[in-house]
Amino acid sequence: AASLARVVAQQTPAPAREAAVARELAPEREPRPPDGLYYMAAMRAAGDYAITCRVREAARSALAKGNQVYRYFFTQTPIWSPNYAKTETLGAFHGAEVPFFFRDDFELLSADERRLAGEMACYLRRFLLSGDPNVLPDGAHPCRVPTPAAWPPFASGQTLVLNAKKIEPIDALLEDKCDAFLATPRAPAQRNQRAAAAA
Repeated sequence: AASLARVVAQQTPAPAREAAVARELAPEREPRPPDGLYYMAAMRAAGDYAITCRVREAARSALAKGNQVYRYFFTQTPIWSPNYAKTETLGAFHGAEVPFFFRDDFELLSADERRLAGEMACYLRRFLLSGDPNVLPDGAHPCRVPTPAAWPPFASGQTLVLNAKKIEPIDALLEDKCDAFLATPRAPAQRNQRAAAAA
Protein backbone atom coordinates (compact mmCIF):
# COMPACT_ATOMS: atom_id res chain seq x y z
CA ALA A 1 0.00 0.00 0.00
CA ALA A 2 2.80 2.45 0.84
CA SER A 3 4.53 1.89 -2.54
CA LEU A 4 1.27 2.50 -4.42
CA ALA A 5 0.80 5.68 -2.42
CA ARG A 6 4.27 6.90 -3.47
CA VAL A 7 3.53 6.22 -7.16
CA VAL A 8 0.20 8.08 -6.95
CA ALA A 9 1.90 10.93 -5.09
CA GLN A 10 4.49 11.37 -7.85
CA GLN A 11 1.93 11.49 -10.67
CA THR A 12 -0.94 13.45 -9.12
CA PRO A 13 -1.34 17.24 -8.63
CA ALA A 14 -0.91 18.29 -4.98
CA PRO A 15 -4.56 18.57 -3.67
CA ALA A 16 -5.73 15.41 -5.45
CA ARG A 17 -2.50 13.67 -4.43
CA GLU A 18 -3.09 14.39 -0.75
CA ALA A 19 -6.65 13.05 -0.94
CA ALA A 20 -5.53 9.91 -2.82
CA VAL A 21 -2.71 9.22 -0.36
CA ALA A 22 -5.02 9.78 2.60
CA ARG A 23 -7.57 7.34 1.13
CA GLU A 24 -4.88 4.74 0.44
CA LEU A 25 -3.22 4.95 3.85
CA ALA A 26 -6.33 5.45 5.99
CA PRO A 27 -7.98 2.33 7.39
CA GLU A 28 -11.48 1.45 6.20
CA ARG A 29 -14.03 3.25 8.35
CA GLU A 30 -17.55 4.51 8.35
CA PRO A 31 -18.30 8.04 7.16
CA ARG A 32 -17.75 10.76 9.73
CA PRO A 33 -20.88 11.51 11.79
CA PRO A 34 -22.44 14.98 11.59
CA ASP A 35 -20.65 17.71 13.54
CA GLY A 36 -21.58 17.77 17.18
CA LEU A 37 -22.98 14.23 17.29
CA TYR A 38 -20.43 12.96 19.80
CA TYR A 39 -20.70 16.14 21.86
CA MET A 40 -24.49 15.86 22.04
CA ALA A 41 -24.26 12.14 22.92
CA ALA A 42 -21.88 13.02 25.75
CA MET A 43 -24.16 15.83 26.95
CA ARG A 44 -27.18 13.49 26.93
CA ALA A 45 -25.25 10.91 28.94
CA ALA A 46 -24.10 13.58 31.40
CA GLY A 47 -27.67 14.85 31.72
CA ASP A 48 -29.01 11.35 32.30
CA TYR A 49 -26.37 10.75 34.98
CA ALA A 50 -26.71 14.11 36.70
CA ILE A 51 -30.47 14.59 36.44
CA THR A 52 -32.60 11.65 35.26
CA CYS A 53 -30.79 9.00 37.30
CA ARG A 54 -30.51 11.22 40.39
CA VAL A 55 -34.22 12.05 40.19
CA ARG A 56 -34.92 8.32 40.12
CA GLU A 57 -32.85 7.87 43.30
CA ALA A 58 -34.62 10.78 45.01
CA ALA A 59 -37.99 9.32 43.98
CA ARG A 60 -37.02 5.93 45.39
CA SER A 61 -35.95 7.55 48.65
CA ALA A 62 -39.19 9.54 48.96
CA LEU A 63 -41.21 6.42 48.16
CA ALA A 64 -39.32 4.43 50.82
CA LYS A 65 -40.36 7.07 53.38
CA GLY A 66 -44.03 6.52 52.55
CA ASN A 67 -44.59 9.44 50.18
CA GLN A 68 -46.69 9.29 47.02
CA VAL A 69 -44.33 10.03 44.12
CA TYR A 70 -44.97 10.88 40.46
CA ARG A 71 -42.19 11.18 37.89
CA TYR A 72 -42.26 12.67 34.39
CA PHE A 73 -39.88 12.68 31.44
CA PHE A 74 -40.28 15.72 29.20
CA THR A 75 -39.33 15.01 25.58
CA GLN A 76 -40.83 17.97 23.69
CA THR A 77 -38.31 20.13 21.85
CA PRO A 78 -39.57 23.72 22.17
CA ILE A 79 -39.97 25.62 18.92
CA TRP A 80 -38.40 28.69 20.53
CA SER A 81 -36.68 29.64 23.76
CA PRO A 82 -35.30 32.98 24.93
CA ASN A 83 -32.37 30.99 26.34
CA TYR A 84 -31.13 29.31 23.13
CA ALA A 85 -30.99 30.32 19.47
CA LYS A 86 -31.49 26.89 17.88
CA THR A 87 -33.62 24.60 20.01
CA GLU A 88 -33.86 21.96 17.27
CA THR A 89 -30.23 21.02 17.89
CA LEU A 90 -30.76 20.73 21.65
CA GLY A 91 -33.87 18.62 21.92
CA ALA A 92 -35.73 18.77 25.23
CA PHE A 93 -33.00 20.54 27.19
CA HIS A 94 -32.86 20.98 30.98
CA GLY A 95 -35.60 23.43 31.99
CA ALA A 96 -37.43 23.25 28.64
CA GLU A 97 -40.60 22.09 30.44
CA VAL A 98 -40.90 25.16 32.70
CA PRO A 99 -42.82 27.38 30.22
CA PHE A 100 -45.17 24.45 29.59
CA PHE A 101 -46.01 23.78 33.24
CA PHE A 102 -46.57 27.50 33.89
CA ARG A 103 -48.19 28.27 30.51
CA ASP A 104 -45.79 31.03 29.53
CA ASP A 105 -47.64 31.71 26.30
CA PHE A 106 -44.98 34.04 24.91
CA GLU A 107 -42.72 30.95 24.59
CA LEU A 108 -45.38 28.59 23.24
CA LEU A 109 -45.61 29.21 19.51
CA SER A 110 -47.83 26.45 18.17
CA ALA A 111 -51.27 25.07 18.95
CA ASP A 112 -49.60 21.74 19.86
CA GLU A 113 -47.30 23.45 22.37
CA ARG A 114 -50.21 25.36 23.92
CA ARG A 115 -52.32 22.16 24.16
CA LEU A 116 -49.44 20.29 25.86
CA ALA A 117 -48.97 23.25 28.21
CA GLY A 118 -52.67 23.15 29.10
CA GLU A 119 -52.45 19.46 29.96
CA MET A 120 -49.27 19.91 31.98
CA ALA A 121 -50.74 22.88 33.86
CA CYS A 122 -53.78 20.72 34.62
CA TYR A 123 -51.57 17.98 36.11
CA LEU A 124 -49.72 20.56 38.21
CA ARG A 125 -52.91 22.24 39.40
CA ARG A 126 -54.52 18.95 40.44
CA PHE A 127 -51.34 17.86 42.19
CA LEU A 128 -51.12 21.13 44.12
CA LEU A 129 -54.78 20.92 45.17
CA SER A 130 -55.00 17.21 46.02
CA GLY A 131 -51.49 15.73 46.16
CA ASP A 132 -52.39 13.59 43.12
CA PRO A 133 -52.08 14.83 39.51
CA ASN A 134 -55.07 12.67 38.57
CA VAL A 135 -57.54 14.02 41.16
CA LEU A 136 -59.39 17.32 41.15
CA PRO A 137 -60.95 18.00 44.57
CA ASP A 138 -64.68 18.64 44.83
CA GLY A 139 -65.52 22.29 44.32
CA ALA A 140 -62.35 23.08 42.37
CA HIS A 141 -62.74 24.64 38.93
CA PRO A 142 -62.09 22.05 36.23
CA CYS A 143 -59.11 22.35 33.93
CA ARG A 144 -59.58 24.21 30.66
CA VAL A 145 -58.48 21.17 28.64
CA PRO A 146 -59.93 17.70 28.29
CA THR A 147 -58.80 15.36 31.05
CA PRO A 148 -55.22 14.31 30.23
CA ALA A 149 -54.01 10.70 30.38
CA ALA A 150 -53.76 9.12 33.82
CA TRP A 151 -50.37 9.71 35.47
CA PRO A 152 -49.29 6.48 37.16
CA PRO A 153 -47.52 6.69 40.51
CA PHE A 154 -43.78 6.03 40.56
CA ALA A 155 -44.43 2.93 42.70
CA SER A 156 -45.93 1.28 39.59
CA GLY A 157 -42.52 1.40 37.90
CA GLN A 158 -43.84 3.83 35.30
CA THR A 159 -42.89 7.35 34.30
CA LEU A 160 -45.16 9.72 32.38
CA VAL A 161 -43.62 10.91 29.09
CA LEU A 162 -44.77 14.41 28.23
CA ASN A 163 -44.74 15.29 24.53
CA ALA A 164 -47.10 17.19 22.23
CA LYS A 165 -47.50 14.11 20.02
CA LYS A 166 -48.49 11.85 22.88
CA ILE A 167 -48.61 11.76 26.65
CA GLU A 168 -48.12 8.20 27.83
CA PRO A 169 -46.64 6.19 30.68
CA ILE A 170 -43.58 4.05 29.98
CA ASP A 171 -41.99 1.28 32.00
CA ALA A 172 -38.48 1.35 33.46
CA LEU A 173 -37.25 4.72 32.15
CA LEU A 174 -33.49 4.40 31.49
CA GLU A 175 -33.24 1.72 34.21
CA ASP A 176 -30.28 -0.12 32.68
CA LYS A 177 -28.39 3.09 31.98
CA CYS A 178 -29.01 4.49 35.47
CA ASP A 179 -28.09 1.18 37.11
CA ALA A 180 -24.79 1.21 35.19
CA PHE A 181 -24.09 4.89 35.96
CA LEU A 182 -24.85 4.60 39.65
CA ALA A 183 -22.94 1.33 40.08
CA THR A 184 -19.72 3.10 39.02
CA PRO A 185 -17.52 3.75 42.07
CA ARG A 186 -17.14 7.35 43.09
CA ALA A 187 -13.78 9.05 42.86
CA PRO A 188 -11.80 9.05 46.15
CA ALA A 189 -12.32 12.80 46.65
CA GLN A 190 -16.11 12.36 46.49
CA ARG A 191 -16.01 9.45 48.95
CA ASN A 192 -13.87 11.49 51.35
CA GLN A 193 -16.21 14.49 51.12
CA ARG A 194 -19.23 12.29 51.90
CA ALA A 195 -17.44 10.64 54.81
CA ALA A 196 -16.48 14.03 56.24
CA ALA A 197 -20.04 15.33 55.84
CA ALA A 198 -21.43 12.25 57.62
CA ALA A 199 -19.01 12.60 60.55
